[in-house]
Amino acid sequence: MMKIKIEVETEHLIQSRLILELSNKLVADVFCAAIPNGGYRRPRDRERLKREGVRRGSPDLYFVAPNGVSAWLELKTPRGFLSFHQRRFARMCRRNRHLWAVAHSVEEALEIIERWGFLR
Repeated sequence: MMKIKIEVETEHLIQSRLILELSNKLVADVFCAAIPNGGYRRPRDRERLKREGVRRGSPDLYFVAPNGVSAWLELKTPRGFLSFHQRRFARMCRRNRHLWAVAHSVEEALEIIERWGFLR
C-alpha cells in the first residue's frame, strides 16, 4: 500500500516558502526580516524573550524600504485569524501611516509585497 504524504499548510511553511521566494525578488534597497514571536516556548524561554522585548501582536515579517517606508506583514494559514493583540497592532500601524497587511498564502503575500512596490 502506497502512503500519500499530505503537507499541512502551517504558518511556518508559508513563511519559509515566502522568504525563499523573496531571496531573489526584493528590490535592492528593501530589507526584510522575521520577528521570532510564534510557536511554543518553555516558560523560562518566554520570560527571557519578554525581557528582550518580544511583544504579543508583533507581526511575522517587517520591511524597511527607501524614503522612510516601513511595512509589517502578518502571515496566517488559510483558515487562520488575527488575535486581539494583532488587530490592535494593525490599527496602530494604520494610525501612524505604516504599511500593514495580513496574508493567508505565499501567493497573497507576494501580491501585497508587489503592491507595496518592494518586488523587482
